[in-house]
Amino acid sequence: MSQARYTQHGDIAVITMDNPPVNGLGHELRVGIVDGLQRANAESSVKAIIITGTGKAFRAVPTSVSSAPPRRWRNPTWAP
Repeated sequence: MSQARYTQHGDIAVITMDNPPVNGLGHELRVGIVDGLQRANAESSVKAIIITGTGKAFRAVPTSVSSAPPRRWRNPTWAP
């Protein structure tokens, strides 16, 4: 099961981060977010994207790489 869920409500795409308890931005969650963004970008009816989170926090620092420079944990990348 992915740590990010994509749903669409009319012309609004919703990407929900689900990596309790604080939605740490590990690789699987980042991949799920990028997949959701790509899916929304490919859908011509989507006019807005909402990114939300479950649990206690919207999101936390990356898991296991929080001390690494941003360029090291930026993958996967997304270009519309």
